[in-house]
Amino acid sequence: MVGRNATFHSEADRWFTSAVEAEDTRDRTAARLHAQRAVHSDPQHTGALALLGLCQIRDGDRHSGRVSQHLAAQLAPDDPNVLHFVGVGSWECEDGHQAIETLSRAVELESPHPSSVPVLAQILELSNRTAEAQNLLDRFAVSDPASQLLRARLLRRSGACGEALEVLDRIDPSAEGADPRLIHAERARCFDLGDHAEEAWEQVTFANEIAAQRSHHSPISPWFDRLSTVQRRRGPRRGSAATDAEPLEAGSWAGPTAFVVGFPRSGTTLIESLLTSAPGVTSTREVEAIGQAVAQVCAATGRGYLQLLSATQPSDPEAIRTAYQRVIDAQLVDRSSLVIDKLPLNVMYLGAIELAFPDTAVIVARRHPADAVLSAYVEQFADNPGTAQLNSLDGAAQLYNSVIGLWEAVRDVTTLRWIEVDYEQLVTSPESETTKISNFLGLGLDPTALLSTRATSARINTPSYTHASEPAHLRSVGRWRRYRQQLAPVLGTLGITP
Repeated sequence: MVGRNATFHSEADRWFTSAVEAEDTRDRTAARLHAQRAVHSDPQHTGALALLGLCQIRDGDRHSGRVSQHLAAQLAPDDPNVLHFVGVGSWECEDGHQAIETLSRAVELESPHPSSVPVLAQILELSNRTAEAQNLLDRFAVSDPASQLLRARLLRRSGACGEALEVLDRIDPSAEGADPRLIHAERARCFDLGDHAEEAWEQVTFANEIAAQRSHHSPISPWFDRLSTVQRRRGPRRGSAATDAEPLEAGSWAGPTAFVVGFPRSGTTLIESLLTSAPGVTSTREVEAIGQAVAQVCAATGRGYLQLLSATQPSDPEAIRTAYQRVIDAQLVDRSSLVIDKLPLNVMYLGAIELAFPDTAVIVARRHPADAVLSAYVEQFADNPGTAQLNSLDGAAQLYNSVIGLWEAVRDVTTLRWIEVDYEQLVTSPESETTKISNFLGLGLDPTALLSTRATSARINTPSYTHASEPAHLRSVGRWRRYRQQLAPVLGTLGITP
């Protein structure tokens, strides 16, 4: 019996080792598969349980993931692997305080997980606890490429752009763990803050060329354009510009309170931060809930999304609602709160949203086209079908026109209540814009939420995290004029005189 158990556990250890190796190389499909096999071999293998939980969380099943990690933590509260994976899992679940607390315990162990220190430092920076992040890097003298990149980012955020560039110059872009794309992007930010537009643009171009080489996604502008045609064919219904709403009450779930949509980098994160500053309001944090719901209904009925919109069946609204709520529940979204669903490119799903949630509201973020395209082009998004087109300047401009074109087609026919929120007005006249949004949703929003620093350790799951944690400012208004020469090829496309 003893020998049998030894073999049993050895098999679990082998699968766990393979799962960790897959996680280290970001092969998350393999990581989950191997972790599952380890747990199947030994249901009490704590490291495998914790890693499986992390994989489940990343796959959109937060409930199962938290259960797996809770069990692992109960069985082995001081295990370095458990603490590491539970800490990362907490961060993925938007629990920044718990993530920092757990990883802080992990780094104090005699033999911590090798990634716990750099991961904790990254989370501290993402939580805008920059001094603590710097102290941690100094204390443990970490020197891997990712941590050096983080050092540079911290220096740049403190205003020491020259020192940041020196750190970046010392990183070997061919070293294991180095990402040349991110190095170029960080150089670009340093040059931008130093008003060196040509040098900044050169580095952004290098970063986006790398991103384009890595991506295998096709442009999505044609998809938006086809959607625009379908929306117009649905015919005029009831255009519903902004109206005051009755005060909302949490606890009676009838779908999200509001969807916040728009072109990326047009102020959706700023609007989300404002809304969630109100008591009893929560956010889905850019979960692709409506997209997943539509995909599930289309798969079940054998129709594409365009067919669903043009030939809607009586059962479709309830099917979309049910699938959407299933995704929301798996993400542990508090349905007793007023729920804000913010994902910029959900503008493509407004037709489905109208079917499933006809009483919900839509807030559309608008921004000067050149500023919006510039900001989206220079940002380094995770690669996906919605962001891949932003790796080229022409692609970003085309996508902007397609997104806004689709919204304007929807706006003319939708039965949904909607308002447009202008980014420039939001940062220059926060009181009036806050009042407009507050009246629209019936919420008692406080405009000082945009005027005061909103540093938080809760995760902001978007590249806009540094902006969303600062007071509203004017630095990004009219920024495109500094890059007029570089933007000249697309200004005509955007309707701007070069």
